[in-house]
Amino acid sequence: MGRPARPAGRLALRLDAPVGTAVQVGTVAVPLAGSPVPGAVPGALPPRPYGFVGRRRELAEITRAVRGPVRAVLLTGRPGAGTTALAVEAAHRLAPLFPDGVLADDLRDRLPGPAAPAGRLLAGLGLPVPARAADARAALRAALAERRVLLLLDDVVDAGVVAGLLPARSGSFALLTATSPLALPEDAAVRVEVGDLEPDDARTLLGDPGPGVDELVAVCDGLPLALRIAAARLAAEPDLTPDRLAAALRDRHRTLAGLQIGDRTLRASFAAAYAHLGPTERRVLRTLGAMPLADVTPATAAALAGVDAEYVAPALDVLAAAHLVDRRPGTPPRYALRGPTRRFAEEALRDTGGERMATAGRERVAHTYLRALDLARPTPGRAADHGWFAAEWDNLVVVAEDLERYDRTGLDQVADVLADRRALRAPWAHWYRVQTAALRCAEAEGPPGRRAELQVRVAVAQHGRGRPDLALGTLDGAEQRFLAAGDPVGAAGAVRARAEVHREIGDPGRAGRLYLRVIELLRTHRGAEAVETTAWALHGLGTVACARGRTDRALHCEAGALERFRVLDHGPGQAAVWQGLGDARRAAGDADGAVEAYRRSCALFAEQDGPQPVAPRQGLGEALDAAGRTVAATVELGAALRAAVAAGDRTAEAKARRWLAVLGHQESNGCSVGSAAPSWPSSASTSSSTPNPVGPDTVPSSGSGSALTAGPSRRRSSGTDDRRDAAR
Repeated sequence: MGRPARPAGRLALRLDAPVGTAVQVGTVAVPLAGSPVPGAVPGALPPRPYGFVGRRRELAEITRAVRGPVRAVLLTGRPGAGTTALAVEAAHRLAPLFPDGVLADDLRDRLPGPAAPAGRLLAGLGLPVPARAADARAALRAALAERRVLLLLDDVVDAGVVAGLLPARSGSFALLTATSPLALPEDAAVRVEVGDLEPDDARTLLGDPGPGVDELVAVCDGLPLALRIAAARLAAEPDLTPDRLAAALRDRHRTLAGLQIGDRTLRASFAAAYAHLGPTERRVLRTLGAMPLADVTPATAAALAGVDAEYVAPALDVLAAAHLVDRRPGTPPRYALRGPTRRFAEEALRDTGGERMATAGRERVAHTYLRALDLARPTPGRAADHGWFAAEWDNLVVVAEDLERYDRTGLDQVADVLADRRALRAPWAHWYRVQTAALRCAEAEGPPGRRAELQVRVAVAQHGRGRPDLALGTLDGAEQRFLAAGDPVGAAGAVRARAEVHREIGDPGRAGRLYLRVIELLRTHRGAEAVETTAWALHGLGTVACARGRTDRALHCEAGALERFRVLDHGPGQAAVWQGLGDARRAAGDADGAVEAYRRSCALFAEQDGPQPVAPRQGLGEALDAAGRTVAATVELGAALRAAVAAGDRTAEAKARRWLAVLGHQESNGCSVGSAAPSWPSSASTSSSTPNPVGPDTVPSSGSGSALTAGPSRRRSSGTDDRRDAAR
């Protein structure tokens, strides 16, 4: 596209003109960099940023704004986000649209007075500068009304400084950048948020496709300034590679120190934004660095800072407006520190002697979470507050590992509240870290029984995370410690956990012997926990017998387990046993009996407060196929496939796909996998005709109805095994 024709007498600014020259037409002069023209502070357009990449969305928004009614764009972003580079690049691209020139002014650390922006811009236009600031602004508006000039005002810190610089109807336009929030009227400027660089653009900026580039992009948190400094270091230090630099920057004490070269430093960008904060905002930001919480609510931030909550919520909003914290929607809202910002907050806290403040803040946060856990935990007649737990799992791990350093009692309290993993829908990784922290304390100074209890929980987590070898090692000595503490019920639980691992790794003989050991240990005990553990052991024996083709023994063991679970009114146990009965009946050739058993299992699982396993639906589909009910089988297997995909269980997904492929050859008309799921009876009774639909939104687990619990708690009943659920 050709350059637009310029009206006669208008200024044509040559960006390649020699340094120290100025272009002048009549009374209008625009100096270039280094010009000796008196009072020409703004200078010409700064050089184009070297190696500029990306920012397609932001540039498109700026271009649309130039064509709109508002005559200014305000670019804001995190410290180091490259708002200045973007503004300069945009100014270079827009310069042909403004034939009367481009004026640039850096407002950082400028003092008010006659040389305020209006005066300096007038001087840049070669016009007289009135003594009074109001007169200078009026003269500038009048001058810009007659011209088409692009203003580039960098680092605006006060909305009043730029207010009234542009007339409402003008061919001129202003590009503003700011790191601190500006109280500009909504119709005064179009706001453009400068976000992170796209990963591909970030890699291009580093200019090195070698190993470690992705890690380096991650540790730089997508900040262009950090990436440019990293690229400069890689170019200046031949022996430095991206992976080595990324490893060095991961050290929390070396992140900001490593992101500087010469006078270019990421720390300075954060310091400039920090300097514009008020005392309360500074305190809140500093204390957020006292504890690596994933995010905070106003109440948590108030506990960290030791400040009344009524002052903390507005301070967090100011920090969010300054892009120093990320505000996440919700009630209450949550605020998160990004990596480099957290490092700056930690340094600011340390530099102000805040170690004692940090310790006190962490203790207050721990007490806050202990109180919240008491309100969110499940109790008789009240289900767990799953929404609260889902939002706080990352933070609960941080609190637990912090308590490990100074408060074993508090850590034990957290670990015990979280003991029933399935009831809380806890992700395996988080649950494992909390219980492992408690086990480390118990190994150091806890009684044998407590250590054994935590051994079992950690082993359950290791098994659930796909490491049965580690689980068996963790269980070493647990049975003996329980017996030494006079707790045969706990010893039976430890033996049962070991039996489950052996069954899963394909050692049914060893598993069967261990299940019998469980029953022997509990033969004389009649408590609810002993009855439940015995029932799970019988279910395990039935599963082993079914796998070995001994269907009569399997049915007998499952019947004994079902009787005990019914006495306890234990829904998850009954659901698992009915699944086992379905497996045994199908293995015995009783397809109709297997269908009925699987239906009961699915109905009971649907009544539980948690995801339904995939396995009963898969079994139901296979049993229906064996009974000659191909269309119904296809619907069930389609539902099992969707559930397996939702749970991320590739093994179950592959199995369902294989069966559906076979059924597709058998059924000439075919059947869509997306067919609606069937309706289940609302209870295990076959006489009930009340449907309980299990819709496609149900996210079942692919667990096999195993007896291995999500970590036995000596204070509550444990649930069925869902080792391969979506939280894995």
